[in-house]
Amino acid sequence: MFYLPNNKVLLGISVILALAFLAFGGMKFASPQQLLDNFAAWGYPSGFHYLVGLAEVAGAIGLFIRPLARYAALGLGLLMVGAFMTHVLHPPLSAGVPSFLLGAFSFVAASMHFKAGGAQDSAA
Repeated sequence: MFYLPNNKVLLGISVILALAFLAFGGMKFASPQQLLDNFAAWGYPSGFHYLVGLAEVAGAIGLFIRPLARYAALGLGLLMVGAFMTHVLHPPLSAGVPSFLLGAFSFVAASMHFKAGGAQDSAA
C-alpha cells in the first residue's frame, strides 16, 4: 500500500510536503500557548487546532498511499487555502506566506498525480 512516486520531482515535492505537514500538524497537537491564542484570535472554536492538525498529519501520510495520494495532495492544498485566507483576514499577511507556498506545492503535487491518471492506479 505504501509507495514512492516514480517521478523524481513528484517524489521530492511529496517528501517536502510530508515533512512540513507532519511538523506543523504535530505542533498543533503539542498546543503551544501562542498557537491556542492565534486560533482564538482568529475566531475558531476551542479544539479546532486538533482537527486542523489531524487533517495535516493524515494528508502527509496519505501522500504515500497510492490510492489516496492525489486526494491527499488536493485536500492539503484546500486546507492551505483556508489557512491563507485566515491570514488575509487577520494581518499580518506575511504570516500567510508558508500556507501559500505549501498550498501551491500541494496543488502542483495533486495536478501531477491527476495527470498521471489511471497509470498510477493500474500499477497498484
